[in-house]
Amino acid sequence: MTPMTRRTVRAGRGFTIVELIATLGVLSALSVVAVSSVGAVERAGSRAFSLEVERALRDARAAAMATGLPAGVDLNVATGVVDHVALTEAGAVVDRAGPTGEPIPDLRASNLHPAAGFASIVHGNGSIGIGTVWFDAEGAPFWRTKTGAQTPYTQDAVITCNDSTAITVRMTTGAVTR
Repeated sequence: MTPMTRRTVRAGRGFTIVELIATLGVLSALSVVAVSSVGAVERAGSRAFSLEVERALRDARAAAMATGLPAGVDLNVATGVVDHVALTEAGAVVDRAGPTGEPIPDLRASNLHPAAGFASIVHGNGSIGIGTVWFDAEGAPFWRTKTGAQTPYTQDAVITCNDSTAITVRMTTGAVTR
C-alpha cells in the first residue's frame, strides 16, 4: 500500500486590498482629469468665438480705411451669427468681399462650440441687441439710422461674449480692445 499523501488545495490568489485601493485611486485621478478637460474644451470654443468677433471688427475697420467705403460687422445676439457687410457708394448694404472677391462667410458661434455666443451687445448709440457696428473711411465707428444717415457714436460699444470677454469699440477712435 502506498502511503496517502495529503493534497493541499491552493486557493487562487486574488488582489489584495492595497492593490484594489491603488487601482481605485488611479481611476479617480483619471476621471478628474477627464472631467476637467471637458470644461476646457467648452472654454476653448467660447474663447475662439470671442477672438473671431474681435478679429472681424478689426478687419472691418481696416477694410473701411483701405477702401474708403464704410464696412461693418452685423452682430445677431439671438443666433450668434456674425456677418461681414459693407456699404456701396449708392448706400446699399452688401456682403463684404474678401481678397479673392468672394463674399466673406458668416461666422456662426454654433460651428465653434454650442456654448459659444453673445451674452449681450450694447451699441454706440445705447441700443441693445441685434445691430451692425459700422466704421467710416477714417476708422471711426458710426450708427446708421433707418433712413441711412450716419450718426457718430455717443458711447463706446461693448460686445460681451458667453466666455465673459468684453470687446469694446471706442466711440472716438474706433479702436477695438478687449
